[in-house]
Amino acid sequence: MYVMRHLAFYSIAAMLVLTGCTTQGNKKPLTEAESRQYAESGKLIVKTTFEVLSGHLSQALARGGVSEAVTYCNLRAYPLVDSLSGEYNARIKRATIWVRNADNKADADEEMVLKEYAALKSGQKPMKPIVRRKDNGDVAFYMPIQITTPLCLNCHGDVGTDITAADYNIIKKLYPNDNATGHSMEDLRGIWSITFFEKQPIGKEF
Repeated sequence: MYVMRHLAFYSIAAMLVLTGCTTQGNKKPLTEAESRQYAESGKLIVKTTFEVLSGHLSQALARGGVSEAVTYCNLRAYPLVDSLSGEYNARIKRATIWVRNADNKADADEEMVLKEYAALKSGQKPMKPIVRRKDNGDVAFYMPIQITTPLCLNCHGDVGTDITAADYNIIKKLYPNDNATGHSMEDLRGIWSITFFEKQPIGKEF
């Protein structure tokens, strides 16, 4: 079921890219210098946020294994990301269609980007960061999130193989509608979605 769901998603993604659904319409285009500046800021925000989150997550795993790590994600990860969003004058989000926490559910723009990345991955093409202006004038930076370490599979792999039944019971208790398991190494898990608001400066001083 999970494999079929992925195949259907990748097929739709390929069709959307081929039919030109990724054009930006009549929105004011970014200059090359602006795109480069937003890309540099976006990558730095992602790097900083990832290091902070992964550091706390590693400590939680060391303290109490998967159950402690999942509980940490449920209670503390999002306030931490919100705090970093305020620091950088940007909205920081990890978005996916394979949702565990409803706060991570991709919106229409993010789902389109996920499909673009899925098409690139299916065609064995590099998935590079994307910068584009949104309809409301804000600028969005996107970057793929992949399963790159076996440790990720302890929470997002196959139940009964990578995830113990006991740990999955804890996951289901915290996230009754969980749809974030069944992944394998190198799978596209989601995207980083950084929104720079139109009337605010590009992040803080770097």
